[in-house]
Amino acid sequence: MLVSLAREQSRERERDKVSKQAERERVRKRERERERGLLNVSVEREREREKEREREREKEREREREREREREREREREHRLTCTLVGQSHSHGHASRVEHSAYIEHTTLTSLYVREERNIKEYISILQVRSSQIGTDVDGIAIGLSHKQRRCMLMVMVMVMVMMMVMVDGDGDGDGDGDGGGGGGAAS
Repeated sequence: MLVSLAREQSRERERDKVSKQAERERVRKRERERERGLLNVSVEREREREKEREREREKEREREREREREREREREREHRLTCTLVGQSHSHGHASRVEHSAYIEHTTLTSLYVREERNIKEYISILQVRSSQIGTDVDGIAIGLSHKQRRCMLMVMVMVMVMMMVMVDGDGDGDGDGDGGGGGGAAS
């Protein structure tokens, strides 16, 4: 009786031991699966981040290509304008150094003209106000202006004359014909 009870207890302990071992094995297996799943999730997240970084790099490259195309279009516009200003067609290729300097001189004068044109408009409005106050004769206008305003008015008139000559001349070589050639005689 005691022997059979001892055997029964021994078997019970053996079953408990086996079941605990099986339980531990199941727990370990679940842990490994969870770790593997987390690892897969981590790898997947890293892949997504890498794809996102690649998309950002591609967008940046595209923006850079667009900026480069815009710079190229700007150079093309400047070149066409240069060729037009020096009397060449665009198909004749790049302008020479002399023609380029003529273009730079012309654009400088043009920007100066635009700036002075604003000043001229201001002085014209001043003159209109003064002429309505004191009459329309030139001496009256001159009397109605301060010394500084008279000096500015003189400068503006000189500037207008110079600009008119440049606009008539057209090519900036000083011969007044706008043909782009030298100051020679009649065209053959």
